[in-house]
Amino acid sequence: TTCKAVARSGSATADETGEFTPQSGKFYAVRIDPYSVPADIAGFVMTERISSREPEAGALQISSMTSAEGTFKVGYAFSTQNSRLLANPLFRDGPYEVVGEIKLSNLAGVALTNVPVSVGR
Repeated sequence: TTCKAVARSGSATADETGEFTPQSGKFYAVRIDPYSVPADIAGFVMTERISSREPEAGALQISSMTSAEGTFKVGYAFSTQNSRLLANPLFRDGPYEVVGEIKLSNLAGVALTNVPVSVGR
């Protein structure tokens, strides 16, 4: 088996990022070659993020919170049966969470705000 790098990162900070598109039938490993090993090795944190460019359909409910203009409550719901992200075994059976955002715009298509969304088990 031949191993080759699919992503690498090297910067002046300790925050490194590598991005790649996994291929079916391949296995991937992460290797860290630090410039220097910190004394507090327990402080090292590695996270994995799997991104999707396809939006998920869901239900939104927007209601006014107060009489103040521009103050709203945004409620959202996603069907676990119809969502390919929420039905994915990595989320359903594993330690993953689904994160994203709802982009709100007016009828003219002008962006108003982005609402962060986080779905955990």
